[in-house]
Amino acid sequence: MTCIVNLQIPVKQEAKAKFFADFATLVVATRSRPDCMWLYLTDNEETGQVEAVSMWTSKAAYEEYLDWRMSYGALDGLADVLEGEPVWRYLEVRHAMP
Repeated sequence: MTCIVNLQIPVKQEAKAKFFADFATLVVATRSRPDCMWLYLTDNEETGQVEAVSMWTSKAAYEEYLDWRMSYGALDGLADVLEGEPVWRYLEVRHAMP
């Protein structure tokens, strides 16, 4: 079942420019994955967090992608710009209106 993933990333305010610059290469590679249908990177003014919102062919496809990212430490370099732990939310798409 199609899945929307909302990754909430608590980036330090003073580090957001660096984060967006560094994360941009990850976003391009992520979007090129065949199971990633779309991806948006936002700066949520209400919460102060960066949010990556994406749609995948399934939750399993996203988890496989995330395992691949974690296996070679792609996110390890981001630890110094975070002020907390990222939060993943998975939303199964039940109905879509074109």
